[in-house]
Amino acid sequence: MRILYIITKYLTFPGAFLRAFWEHFTCKLLGLPVEDPAYLRANEMCGHIDHALAKKGNAAFAVAFIPGLINFLTGFPIFLAGIVNLAVMELGASDSISLFIISIAATYVGASLLCSLFPPIETVMNLWDVVFAEKKSNIVGRIAAFIPTILMYAGAYIEKYCVSFVIVAVLTILMFVK
Repeated sequence: MRILYIITKYLTFPGAFLRAFWEHFTCKLLGLPVEDPAYLRANEMCGHIDHALAKKGNAAFAVAFIPGLINFLTGFPIFLAGIVNLAVMELGASDSISLFIISIAATYVGASLLCSLFPPIETVMNLWDVVFAEKKSNIVGRIAAFIPTILMYAGAYIEKYCVSFVIVAVLTILMFVK
């Protein structure tokens, strides 16, 4: 399964690279030490960086949530722009070759960003431990973080087993089915 994960991360390298970049950027903002800054390596951390686990609730939530949010906020509009041109407006190479190529590239880059939304499992487990088990956050923070944490927890496993790649691929294909 690890080999399949690495293959899907390399196939969607723009999203995996940007996800790792945003993780690295968030860690630097929060003052978390980065142990291994390699973004695309051939192991289970492909598309993620190896960093120290946060000890405060806000930092643990930020390092788990913000990189995926940025990937979603950039990936969805790019994906939508490409898909609308190709599937909805039925743009073809005979209409405008340059716009056709840009639309294909936008769809690919947007889809790759959407395939890398979730943090590694260790980061989410640390978030759960810090915020909910050790209660290093106030009650309002725990209430606000509960649903996103559950979604990130499930999403981390979904991404680990390449289901996010399959979901994005199937949804992209379904956009072209009439």
